[in-house]
Amino acid sequence: MFNVPPHFQETYKEILEVQKNDNPLLRLNLAAVSPVTEEGQIDGEAFHKLYSELSDRIGFSSLLLAGATGEGEFLDAIQFQQLYSAGLRLKQEKGTHLIGGVIRKSKKETLEAAKFWAGTDVDYIMVAMPTNEELTQADISRLLSEVTTLGKDVIVYRTGLSTTLPELETLTKSHIVAVKDTTGKEDSLYTRVGELYTTDKLLLQGNDRWFYESFGASLENGQDYIGNISGACNLAPFADLRNIIAASLIEEKRTGNEEYNVIAREAQDIMNAGFDDLFSNMDTVGDKTQGGRREVPIVASALNFMYEKFPEKSLNPNLSGHIPKIGKEYSRVLPPLVTERDNLLERYQQLKSI
Repeated sequence: MFNVPPHFQETYKEILEVQKNDNPLLRLNLAAVSPVTEEGQIDGEAFHKLYSELSDRIGFSSLLLAGATGEGEFLDAIQFQQLYSAGLRLKQEKGTHLIGGVIRKSKKETLEAAKFWAGTDVDYIMVAMPTNEELTQADISRLLSEVTTLGKDVIVYRTGLSTTLPELETLTKSHIVAVKDTTGKEDSLYTRVGELYTTDKLLLQGNDRWFYESFGASLENGQDYIGNISGACNLAPFADLRNIIAASLIEEKRTGNEEYNVIAREAQDIMNAGFDDLFSNMDTVGDKTQGGRREVPIVASALNFMYEKFPEKSLNPNLSGHIPKIGKEYSRVLPPLVTERDNLLERYQQLKSI
């Protein structure tokens, strides 16, 4: 229902081609939602079907194995192994680069999880700071130093880097290759991105509401593309709008035609309005499943997609009872976005033909 219509498919392929970059971190990166069985195990077959389809559909090149299940819980050791096995199959079949996500409650658990990923075939480790411990700048620096000795390229996430740039600069020759930063908003992003460029690290972005600003700031500071480890809806038409923003800003830089910027700005406004409408009606689902406002729509979008595509597969047991409501919300919110998306695709197509 939400796929790009046939007469726009060639244009959409061009949009994906515009964004191609030799560095997989500078393509659209996807945060992995993990479908689970009634027994609480990672459903590897459902995972594979979901991400194989999305790989073809929206053209991502790296997959963050974050393990979100919509239940607000961290994965245990067995689930981590199941998640890795599911991701590895995708890497072998699709050439997808894997990012092992580390978000734990304590510094000790964080280091243990990082060591697990270091012993696997993931391409990167993304390390977030522990959620239940207040770390000093020295603590953060020591933790990063330990993680970067494990032999994998490291992405740093959620460290309060606004005050730790000197510490990050001391690790310039280490295995830290990128920073995922969402601290800035429209009025400060350009300064923030420029500040991060002094560290010579790639910048990744994680809040779709500020994708236009983040991407524009990145291009202005010389990075040809900004990796987007998405925290919001990864499915059509949201992902399509995000790709339209990226390709339009790249084309504006290449051609100097400001009409591309107009398309990108409108795509962001349309996407944000869709988020507001959809998320406001997901809060009750988040409350009932302890998943929270941000996490549940991510999981719900994937599960709703799976429910339509692969109804024989098991769903997250805590969310499956909410699928009718989720489906109803998607059926209400998404069709108008599809119409707007197609209008933008037509305008992009017309500009390219000039």
